[in-house]
Amino acid sequence: MRGLLSAALARSLFRLISTTQASCLPNVARNYSSGLDIFDGSLKARHRDRAAYLAGSRDPLLETVTDRLLDRLEDCKRKFPTAAILGGAAEHVLDRIAGGRAGIERVVVIDTSQDMLRRLQARAAAMSSTAAGTSAPAPEAGSSSSSTPGSSTAVHASQDSEASTSGRPWPVVEYVHMQGELLPIEPDSVDLVISSLGLHWFNDLPSIIVQCRFALHPDGLFLGSMFGGESLSELRIACSVAQMERQGGVSPIVSPLAQVRDAGNLLTRADLAMPTVDVDHFRLNYPCPTELIRHLRVMGESNGVKHRQRHLPRDTALAAAATYRAMFGEEGGVYPATYEVMYLTGWAPHPKQQQPKERGSATMSFQELADGLVKQGAVGGTAQEDSEDTDEPQQGSRSSSEAGRGPDMK
Repeated sequence: MRGLLSAALARSLFRLISTTQASCLPNVARNYSSGLDIFDGSLKARHRDRAAYLAGSRDPLLETVTDRLLDRLEDCKRKFPTAAILGGAAEHVLDRIAGGRAGIERVVVIDTSQDMLRRLQARAAAMSSTAAGTSAPAPEAGSSSSSTPGSSTAVHASQDSEASTSGRPWPVVEYVHMQGELLPIEPDSVDLVISSLGLHWFNDLPSIIVQCRFALHPDGLFLGSMFGGESLSELRIACSVAQMERQGGVSPIVSPLAQVRDAGNLLTRADLAMPTVDVDHFRLNYPCPTELIRHLRVMGESNGVKHRQRHLPRDTALAAAATYRAMFGEEGGVYPATYEVMYLTGWAPHPKQQQPKERGSATMSFQELADGLVKQGAVGGTAQEDSEDTDEPQQGSRSSSEAGRGPDMK
């Protein structure tokens, strides 16, 4: 594993972190971090605090992305008794793993936003009251809390006391507040790590993936989704044109995002086995450009770049909205926005996993294999003919432009 600590040293480091007092954590993290400082972590926590108040129970984008991410569990024969959910659409994930899906019995929800955790607690308490036929008050988002960073901020709830919107019970849930970019979770402690649209706001994303990998038991599964670099291309163009016209320069209005080519490297650097990256493109239709901005705020996806323009002048904002209407508006008053979503899948190494054969151990060439299939009638033509008919290899990633359009927001 090039450029990373050895596995033994990294494990020792995380054991040290888990037993070190909170006051000493920044010094340990400084030795491990890559030093990137792009996003304002405290600002993003406030964005998610605001989203805890604004978010409704339904969001077509979050629901669809979470559904497609968790569909990968259906391809796994094994069970995952203990899972960790890292930020993002945690509420939607809990709804979709309810009822013991994939054998999940216990969940640790980790989030940088106290109010988002309290939102989940409030919903759990309301469900418990409904199931018990009582009207016990639920904790409100924004209420005071005496919890410390990295500690549990809620009690465990019984399986039959919580239920999802479908009526199925949630697993046993523990809520943990996270500050900084050190996961408050023991190494080798969970079978499954899920992060649905919760990865792209971390400064040191390679470090986060590595920490997720060491939190997994051997043969544990990592499932993550994050917005890709082609997301909100319409908004980027409109804002850049407006800024050039009104201010004579461009500042980042939309936060930078990872590219598809980088996603596979993240999994490989984290020493995750059988890494897989899939891509979807969703197009959401909005009644006006300002509704797009409102939706981003509801999802907690407002600009979190540390060195950003603090206040966008009113004339620039109006010019950006007008540019968006002129360049991307469609008939019927529809204004589309494109979201690129990358799905990351990887396994913690285990001796019983499939392993590649040694180089040079093959007993026949691909040409001989192809000719044999042709003789058996399994395929038509020859490998030589197929190579001449194909100019470039087929891509293995999925795209909503081929598999169907994503959800529309009216």
